[in-house]
Amino acid sequence: MRNLLTAPSSIFSLVLFFLSFVASVYAREIRQALALPPSKALSFWKSVRLRLLGIRLGQLQHLHNDAYRVLVTLMFYAGIVGIGAMISILLLAMATIPINEPQSKIIREFLVFGAGIGAGGAFGGLREILWLGNKLISYEQSVQRLESKIAKLTRQTLNEVNAQPSK
Repeated sequence: MRNLLTAPSSIFSLVLFFLSFVASVYAREIRQALALPPSKALSFWKSVRLRLLGIRLGQLQHLHNDAYRVLVTLMFYAGIVGIGAMISILLLAMATIPINEPQSKIIREFLVFGAGIGAGGAFGGLREILWLGNKLISYEQSVQRLESKIAKLTRQTLNEVNAQPSK
């Protein structure tokens, strides 16, 4: 059984199964994304950016002058940093253990890949902590910048919609 799970053909079939599972679950979204013409794809990404900027602005306004919420939010992101770092350290430590299997190279690559994902989570959490701290220190300027970016993107998307010929 152990050789069956680590055989390259079994790993390949499991990866294909996982990809087909993801494709079947998100089939409608994938089909919609592939069917977008380039001009609509650009406006789609602008609308996503506009939504993300709105979320950032709402988060800053929600946390402004509320020390308890700031503390809880920072503790949440610190937890993400800690969990990501622990996963990374554990998987890298496991990758250094000598394995006397012919497929040990594949196992090590998966462990290092998982360690990279853990490190990415840790750095993402750290980035959020630094971003929030920086934006809350200069709250008024940060809100003005975000509001001006939102207004600029809104004008661009409205101009694009108005410039398109009606069918």
